[in-house]
Amino acid sequence: MNGEAFRCVNHPPHQLARHLANLWLGISLDEIQRAKQSTHDWLRIEHPLTDARLSRADCLEWMRRREYPKPPRSACLSCPLRSRLEWVDMRPLEFASAVHFDKAIRFATDMDRPCYVHRSCVPLDEVALSDPHQGQGDLWAGCDSGWSGT
Repeated sequence: MNGEAFRCVNHPPHQLARHLANLWLGISLDEIQRAKQSTHDWLRIEHPLTDARLSRADCLEWMRRREYPKPPRSACLSCPLRSRLEWVDMRPLEFASAVHFDKAIRFATDMDRPCYVHRSCVPLDEVALSDPHQGQGDLWAGCDSGWSGT
């Protein structure tokens, strides 16, 4: 893969300039069902990895050849599909933001019971994340919305 792979192949630069914002999403061929188009005239969404026909394995190989560290799986900050290890590996400020989000959604819906980010139905800051036998396993079945559904 070379620099050409990241060139916007669907729209020449003169067409992109008509929009106020161009959003490039790193969705690979493995998750092509998540590649959505914008519903706003002012926003164009591009998918350079799918345009270049790159899978996650292709991207990881590109990183490996250049001796970059393996990147973590892409996930929203408060993604309920995170594994225990993904919660543990979060940076402190990110985890604090996820805890704040978890508290904010507790009674923010019309549901009959409180909402939680963690599937144990325990506040995120009370989950025993240090115990490898506690909490959620790898729930990643794929977020197909292209946007956070949390």
